[in-house]
Amino acid sequence: MNVFRVHRAPLYGLLLCGLLLTLPAVAEEISVATAGDGSVRLSLEPQPDAWPPRVGRQALLSLEVNAHALQWLNVPQRFAQIEHRSAAGDDVRTFSGSLRIPGDLGPEQGGLLDFSEEIRIDGARLLADYELQTRGTVNLCGLQVSAYLDAGAFKGSQVLLSGVAKPPDGYKWEQWPLDTITVVAAPKPAAPAPGMPAPPAAADDEEKADAEAVGEGADAPAEEDVEAPAEAPDAAVPAGVFTAAEPVTLAFAAAADDDNWQLFDGFCSEIRIAAPQGPPVTIKAPGVCRFVIQDNRKWGYDVFEVRLAFVMMDEGQQVTRDSVYTGKLELSFGEDDTLKLSAAAPAEQ
Repeated sequence: MNVFRVHRAPLYGLLLCGLLLTLPAVAEEISVATAGDGSVRLSLEPQPDAWPPRVGRQALLSLEVNAHALQWLNVPQRFAQIEHRSAAGDDVRTFSGSLRIPGDLGPEQGGLLDFSEEIRIDGARLLADYELQTRGTVNLCGLQVSAYLDAGAFKGSQVLLSGVAKPPDGYKWEQWPLDTITVVAAPKPAAPAPGMPAPPAAADDEEKADAEAVGEGADAPAEEDVEAPAEAPDAAVPAGVFTAAEPVTLAFAAAADDDNWQLFDGFCSEIRIAAPQGPPVTIKAPGVCRFVIQDNRKWGYDVFEVRLAFVMMDEGQQVTRDSVYTGKLELSFGEDDTLKLSAAAPAEQ
């Protein structure tokens, strides 16, 4: 009897594995909650019938306005003085308010940053529309809309950046230090995740493929040392600007790496994130924008951050009165996933 049981256990294991492989993917229900300050929290709803089951709600990501005064003093959206909040419908939330930016001689010497936002659910898409305007001259190291992705849900993810290009014509270079407009090397995943295209072949692989195509041996053409002509520089783009061919593939490391925390700083239009578990996430802008991707675990925050960056300069940038920044983001998930705004926002103030 004991021998029979020993041989039966692997059989049950194989049957269980076969059953799990045939289970259909369960569509996710994603709740979208807006806090009183206008920041947005997205969570996966419980799925007790899924495998493995999810009993409680799981944090996914959040969106918020962030400013950094001189020396990178953070002024997050939760510090905002909210002037207006409303539920414009079952699928729309609107907010407006202001953040006080500390000045060189103390908080009373700074200025105000006004912001307004509209959060809208359109089917399986979240549309976030922001407008920021300075009320007075302020000195900023950073100004952005931040998407914070929960590290527990997204570590080990593959990240694909599309639409990678030089900045659009008319971009004001004097606003940015050129040495920050670059891409930082990051470990590339060995194989693409489902739904993600394979990364472009390396130069060595292309040369090997060419050699195999023409054949090797006596009949192969002799190699000649020919110096490639130098490419003419693009006068409109300063030296050091990242204009690598797309797509760019990155990875969110399983463990924090203090020496490799900034994964990307450049211009693109779409970021696709394939998580090992949970729904895929796509962050899209209407055109080429400056995005910064970094691992904030270096500073003790258990998140990866995707910044839609308006200002980012270590030594600070003086932003004059009535400067206006606008940004639009579209977040989408799996094809069968659904988004739902949670309880209605508080009444208008």
